[in-house]
This record gives sequence, C-alpha cells and structure tokens, in this order.
Amino acid sequence: MEDELIPTWGLLAAGADPTFTVLTATAGEELYFMAGDVIKFPRAGECMLITGTSDTDNTITVKRAFGDTTSAELCSTDYYFKIGTAFAEGSTSGDLSTKGTILSEKTNYLQIFRKSVEITRTMANTELYGGADRPFQRKKKGIELMREMERTFYFGEPKSDTGTTHPTRSTGGIDYWIATNETDASGTLTESEFEGFLRTVFRYGSNSRYLFSAPLILSVISLWAQKIRDRFNGVLGLLCRKI
Repeated sequence: MEDELIPTWGLLAAGADPTFTVLTATAGEELYFMAGDVIKFPRAGECMLITGTSDTDNTITVKRAFGDTTSAELCSTDYYFKIGTAFAEGSTSGDLSTKGTILSEKTNYLQIFRKSVEITRTMANTELYGGADRPFQRKKKGIELMREMERTFYFGEPKSDTGTTHPTRSTGGIDYWIATNETDASGTLTESEFEGFLRTVFRYGSNSRYLFSAPLILSVISLWAQKIRDRFNGVLGLLCRKI
C-alpha cells in the first residue's frame, strides 16, 4: 500500500477572464483543494481564496484578488498551488478535505533466494593451510546471493507461477515500479537535461537524495564537475558523500 500526501499543485483546464469566479480544474485535481484554501497563480501573480469545489464539473469557486493582488487573465496552461488555509474569526474547523491522503494498492511478491555449498565429510574434517573450506565456500556463495538479490531489486518483475505443486514467485524491482517521473536523454545527456530532472526529484521532501547510476552516467557527471573550481580551496569537482 502506497500512501502519499495530497498534491498542492494544480493545472487549469480552461482559461478565465479576470471577472471569472468559477475556474475549471484538470479532472480530479479539484479534489485536492477545499473551501478556505488560499491558492496562487505564479505566472499571473494573483492570490485567490477558494470558497467551494465541485467534482461533478471539475470546478473551483474562488474569491479573486485575495490579498494585495489584482485579478488577471488566466490561461489553460496556468499552474496554481496552495499556500495555506485562511478561516474567519469564530468559524468552525471547516469542511473535511475531499481526500485525506492518496492511497493506492500495490501488489508484489516475496521471492525466495537460495544458494547451496557441498562439502564432503572428508573435506570438512581435513585441516587445510588456508583454514576450513566450508566458511570459505559459504562466503563466496553469500557474495553471489547478495549480487542476485541486488539485481532483482533493480530489474526483477513480479510473478506468481502456480503451475507446479507449490507456487514460485519473483519480486518486482525498481525498474518495474518506476513508471512516471522519467527522463529520456535521447542520446547524449546534457547538464541542462539533468538539472531539469533534478527539479522534479527535489520538488518534495528533504534536500538529500540517493543516485543509483551506471558508470557511464557517473562519468558524464564527472566531466561536468571538471568545470567547477573553488578558487579559495583549489578544489576541482564536486563534493560527494559515500555511504
């Protein structure tokens, strides 16, 4: 089960004159807002107070120019975001949000990994110069097992095969589950493309992220870093933390 906070951004589905108080939202996005929310349109620079929403016609009813702003012409490509809520003195707690958090059910399977080693009793009781053979073989198989688990968590696909006496299941990995927020470089990855990708990555949450990357991508990023020089410390490149 995935549980996400309600988005705070929306996109108009139709333009609106400065006198319009009923705005058409992208289908479904009106549910992200409720009466009492203060929203702002960055391009137009106008703040508004939401007085009601309707999921039957995907509309948001607003009080225009709420604040020290003026009503502006809005386009169908205008984004808006929720600043916060504003309620009158003595008012009640207000209507419940149409949605709490966004719940979506996801199904994955538990994959059983297994490795075996074979040591004869003779070998197990033989004193070897490098130490007992069983721990050495187990160590090698353990490394193989961890590599297989890592590749599965990256590239595995979920499957439950019930064609035998007992089901055989495989686990879906990152590559399978990530279906949105993708960036296709379509050739040589440029620094501007990567910066655009990072805007999406850092839009929500803390300022720390993990990058799981192929060596080629890291090589390209390293080439960008060669252009960076700290004149005070004589440092060339990027500051990275390795865990």
